[in-house]
Amino acid sequence: MEKKLPYVALALSDKDFDSKLQEAFYRGIDIIEFRVDLLGNLEIDYIRKHLRKIKEKDIDVILTIRAKWEGGGHEIDDNYRFNIYKECIDLVDYLDIELSSNNLLGDIVELGNKNKKNVIISFHDFEKTPSEEVLQGLIDKCFKYGADISKIATKVNTEDDVAKLLSISYKNKKLGRRLITIGMGELGKITRVAGYFFGSIITYTYIGKSVAPGQIEINKLFEELRFYGIK
Repeated sequence: MEKKLPYVALALSDKDFDSKLQEAFYRGIDIIEFRVDLLGNLEIDYIRKHLRKIKEKDIDVILTIRAKWEGGGHEIDDNYRFNIYKECIDLVDYLDIELSSNNLLGDIVELGNKNKKNVIISFHDFEKTPSEEVLQGLIDKCFKYGADISKIATKVNTEDDVAKLLSISYKNKKLGRRLITIGMGELGKITRVAGYFFGSIITYTYIGKSVAPGQIEINKLFEELRFYGIK
């Protein structure tokens, strides 16, 4: 049976991996975002071992090797980042690459297309939410460069920022585009639930400690999604 949107994604590193993966399985998490940049070991065999465990649970995987300048953990050379994507492509369903990763972007899109994987091109601003015009330009760029899904995550400082994110998401939904739209910070939490109604197809959660500002803890998120009849 096809899973119901929005998909709920849980970000995991290797910290408490087995226990968190088991809980994710029992809670019905749709996707694991495996954060390679947060791992204690960056060897390919080590990464593949963890990915295999996720796939044994029949859970989809987003492979994310977040760049340091966009909120990542370890600083990883672009050549090695590409090698990880390439060597692990058979064990994942989505590749997440930053719009700002100019040296990798084209190669990752080509790799995803060749292997029939969904490519998420992402943009993060941890300080502010730009204007709707700027947001639209970023989304347009993501799709111009070959995104299957555009991810926009910005810091929400005012109620107007929430409105901008939801408005731009809805406009692009009407164009038939697939988006992930996230407002970071306390005021942005509403977007992690209501975003689905405006076109955002994936919302992110956590167990234990969040990996991004404003994420909603797994129990609370599912409670909210059930309350609004979303999930």
